[in-house]
Amino acid sequence: MNDLFSILRAFAPFIAGFSLAYITYRILNNVNLEVSSIRGATARRLERFAGGEREPTLTDKLGDRAIGVLGLDPHSWALRIEWAQLNGHFTDWTVGGLFGRGLLYGLGGAIYAAFLGVPVLWLAAPLLFLYPFMTVRGRANEVRRQVLRGLPETATLIAAEMAAGNAPDQALMRTSELSGPLGRLLSKAIAESRSSQRPLFSRDKEVAGVLVESLTRMQLSELNAFASQLDLVAKRGTAGPELMNNIARGLAREHHRRVKRAAEELESNLVVPMTLFFFVPFVAAIMIPLFIPLFGMF
Repeated sequence: MNDLFSILRAFAPFIAGFSLAYITYRILNNVNLEVSSIRGATARRLERFAGGEREPTLTDKLGDRAIGVLGLDPHSWALRIEWAQLNGHFTDWTVGGLFGRGLLYGLGGAIYAAFLGVPVLWLAAPLLFLYPFMTVRGRANEVRRQVLRGLPETATLIAAEMAAGNAPDQALMRTSELSGPLGRLLSKAIAESRSSQRPLFSRDKEVAGVLVESLTRMQLSELNAFASQLDLVAKRGTAGPELMNNIARGLAREHHRRVKRAAEELESNLVVPMTLFFFVPFVAAIMIPLFIPLFGMF
């Protein structure tokens, strides 16, 4: 085994050099130095600048190429990135950039393990590859929980605005000014409605409202139900404020049940972390000194 790692360590610089040379070749191979090509690239940059898009980075291109070669489905991770961006995280990240960062981190860990020749460090390569994905997933789940916590308060504010005589769209615009991810989701739906000149709420079965479409894209069942309830309130006319008040009370009760259920499950959820971080190190601290002399006898 030591001979194998010695051979890998000896050839690691050549493998790394070949990999860097191949990446450089593929990048330069896609560069055309003709004048028309330069003009086309300049025009594309101006179009991206005018449209608010940024120039793809090396990690974006590397990740996009890996996604295409492996035939992966990037939609689920694009949705997680969108969720995380609602709280200002990973604002310039794309799915290609996410995969590209994972590949670069994993490659760096593999090269580092090969140079040091420590077998255990090879486990760091897959962990480093997964690190960007775990970070994005954790941030996305955190934002989802914030949205769920904000639903009762948002519904209560909309009900209060409608009780004061404001129309449903005006109440929604006032509520969208609140800070937090849910307010940003509502602001995006309102901005999309204005830019596309489509109604915010559904008019009939043939004309779907932008609010329902925008919130449904986030694939959160509670948020989908909230959007459908707001769409129904907008169709009720004078009965809308009373219905919205009932919806707000229902969301508050559901939030209290969810919090109570989470508190009841807290003890069982802490069993595994406590076992890993307290019991296992405690047993290892006791047993390892006892087994060291025993292994030294062989």
